Amino acid sequence: MTRMATPVPARKVIAASLGSAIATIVLWLVESFGGLVVPPPVQAAVIVVVTFTLGYIVPPSAGDQVIVEDRA
Repeated sequence: MTRMATPVPARKVIAASLGSAIATIVLWLVESFGGLVVPPPVQAAVIVVVTFTLGYIVPPSAGDQVIVEDRA
């Protein structure tokens, strides 16, 4: 069985989650104050791309290591 070295969420997960929230707020600001209408499918695609990109480029921290436990 595998588990994370610490119970703290991985840095990559935190970055991707915050990126999703920030992308959502930016899209709302663009629609509210910029006067642009962004279709919902485009909003969803932007959020997915931001989430994936941040999850990919943010490096793991030293505490984000996986521990493999031997079941013997």
